[in-house]
Amino acid sequence: MGTGLDAALPVRRRQRNLWHWQADKRREWQMAWATAQVLTPPPASAYGAFGESRVTAPARIGQKHCVHIGDGVFIDEGVWLSVVRPFDDITPRVVIEDNVRIGRFCAFGIAGDFTIARGAVIGDFTMVVDTIHPPEAEDRLHAVARPQPVHIGEGAVIATHVVILPGVTIGAGAYVEHHSVVGKDVAPGDYVAGYPARRRSLAKTPA
Repeated sequence: MGTGLDAALPVRRRQRNLWHWQADKRREWQMAWATAQVLTPPPASAYGAFGESRVTAPARIGQKHCVHIGDGVFIDEGVWLSVVRPFDDITPRVVIEDNVRIGRFCAFGIAGDFTIARGAVIGDFTMVVDTIHPPEAEDRLHAVARPQPVHIGEGAVIATHVVILPGVTIGAGAYVEHHSVVGKDVAPGDYVAGYPARRRSLAKTPA
């Protein structure tokens, strides 16, 4: 026959298992709540300006008071607008003008000035940055270079999976083809494609 201690062990084990289960559930709830807080778009009052527009959840937006959104803007799900202030003498400013469309899961790394002009369209999974980590080994993980302004002109179309690097201006009405990497300015109305993106002529459909 088992001793009194042996008989008590299953009860203690059940109590211990119940305690761990409750702790796990509590931890899951806390993580879910924290994630929801981060990924829920902030109210209009949190932005520097916010017109009659929509930001679809989930979305992550930093330094909201530095972000100015006009009317008729639609930002699709999964967008990460990472606005940071690594330099005391530079206040970041993001301006998204009227009727801009930003596709799903785009990522923006902004530490300075970034403008998307009226009527521009940005496709899914596009990345735009105005700063980079320095190439020097001792600095690359803990510092960023001073930002260079990025501007996307009125009515420009940025296709999917495009990368736009610091200091680039995309001219009004320009078209950037899918999977392009843009490291230099694109003139108004130009069609560019490739890695690095270069000016191309559009193939004409035979009559």
